[in-house]
Amino acid sequence: MRMETRIALANAKYYKRKNILTGIAVFLSTLLLFLVPAVGYDIVKCNFAVINELYPNWHAMFGKVDGETVKKLSVHHLINRFGLRSDAGYIAVQDADISMVYLDAESFDMYHLKLSEGRLPEAENEIVVSEGILDCLFQSGKVGDTITVPYQIYRDGGLDYIQKKDFVICGLFADTEENAKQKRYTALISKSFLESEIPSGQISYYFLFQLYAKGNVTTYQLKAEIDMLAKQFDIPEQSIRINDDFLMANYLDPAFVTGVIAIIFIIVVAGIITIYSIYYVSMGERVQEFGKIKAIGATQAQLRRSVMLEGFIVAGLAIPLGLLTGTVLTKPLSLMIRNIRNLNGEMLLRTILLLKSLRIKSYRLTALVQWNAIRQPI
Repeated sequence: MRMETRIALANAKYYKRKNILTGIAVFLSTLLLFLVPAVGYDIVKCNFAVINELYPNWHAMFGKVDGETVKKLSVHHLINRFGLRSDAGYIAVQDADISMVYLDAESFDMYHLKLSEGRLPEAENEIVVSEGILDCLFQSGKVGDTITVPYQIYRDGGLDYIQKKDFVICGLFADTEENAKQKRYTALISKSFLESEIPSGQISYYFLFQLYAKGNVTTYQLKAEIDMLAKQFDIPEQSIRINDDFLMANYLDPAFVTGVIAIIFIIVVAGIITIYSIYYVSMGERVQEFGKIKAIGATQAQLRRSVMLEGFIVAGLAIPLGLLTGTVLTKPLSLMIRNIRNLNGEMLLRTILLLKSLRIKSYRLTALVQWNAIRQPI
């Protein structure tokens, strides 16, 4: 056995307390370096899965777009997929807010909306409603039944007078708890009804679209293309809505990556400082010991190797233990954090909705109020 090895093993036994402290520091640093990215990735992955399931999957939305601009945008080389939405007016009832909205099949799919029964309206007198809307109208019905609807249409920059029309129910929505509580609903009408009620020059659309995104596209690149597209078609800034949550969940976000690297860097630096401090204090106590070893013929290189070997002995035990512990704890910690979030999920969601409602003209589509999102005017 070489002299450096014998000295390292002897010191490892003699300075047991110091090596235990060092080992704990190395163990905790390794555990944090493993747990933080692993648990963080698991939680972020879960959040992104929820976003993809519940949130709209359009990249951006342009508001107040006329028919001519829609035609030009629809054939643009950057547009991969698009959908149209138009707010026609309101159903005139007391103590409730019921929008009349046109959605084509693509935008309906992009919003992840589903009918509990029936299909989307096609004929001028067809409509999709919910039980809540029927209750507000003091009527009842199922798919195929006829109901009488009082409504007001957007014309000439404002709401026109109240009219009445008989509609055939072609589909039904299931009301959410939030819809019923706030008494905010949306009825779907057909394009034929929209064009028959509003002069063609006054119809404005929300243009929902996805861009071509091949390879390792970043969110910055997509946003730059969206801005370029808006400038090309003279879309004002206040009429642009970028689906940041969806973009972050599906594309590389440099800011997010930078944040993760920064967190890992802080953990590494904290671990290094802790371990260095322990060694620095202990080395001060061992100056005389090193002097004696040098006096009997040890070189500076041999002393350095013995100290490094002593550190490797401690690290060789602490690092695998930290990795093993991290592997065992990752899944239970992730589940525990999810359970805590689930217990407080509704309160958290309501808080987020309240904060988002304070953002002027923001879009919002969450699990409880995803239906309200298609009604927010720009």
